Amino acid sequence: MNLDIASEYQSKIDNLISTQVEENREAIFFIYEDKSTSDVYKGEATHISLSKDEEAHIMSQGNIVGSVHSHPSGFDLSTIDIMTGISTEQKYMSVATPIYQADIKEDFVLTTMDMSQLSFQERFRMLKAMRRSSVGITEIGRRIRKEANLQRFGVEGYRTHEIEIDGIELPIYQRPSVFDITVGEEVKVKDVDGNHKFIER
Repeated sequence: MNLDIASEYQSKIDNLISTQVEENREAIFFIYEDKSTSDVYKGEATHISLSKDEEAHIMSQGNIVGSVHSHPSGFDLSTIDIMTGISTEQKYMSVATPIYQADIKEDFVLTTMDMSQLSFQERFRMLKAMRRSSVGITEIGRRIRKEANLQRFGVEGYRTHEIEIDGIELPIYQRPSVFDITVGEEVKVKDVDGNHKFIER
């Protein structure tokens, strides 16, 4: 199953972005194996909580292979997002973030994690690694560990736009590393043609 989520589900994503911008509420929809989708479910300003009845209804509609939810800011999936995707056996997990730059045509950046190649054992190991990476003294340290785990397990990541980051880049001079990571403040969005495979990590 190969999904171009940004184009195939544009109207649904527009709905998420509208909810985020106009109502200051995160929202989510789920993608099934036959490429159909659930309804859009609205949450609060900082999170989405589904009732037991809503969860049961979502699960009864088919096998979930992916989801798309909105973020008020920040173009990356959080560690909690990724852990949720792993534990619920999703193959694709996306976050849609509004764009406010005047020189960008689209209304949102879509970032997708492709976990379809992970085996059950790799998912279990990655879940444990992500849980460990969520604990740390500094936010930047937690983000470095999260990105290192994504690279370690070979998780593919795609964006509709390129994000310019002002921050820390590893490896640095005289500090060899198996990881190639950039973390820091997201300062600018750049247009690209088609789905952009990002390599910040």
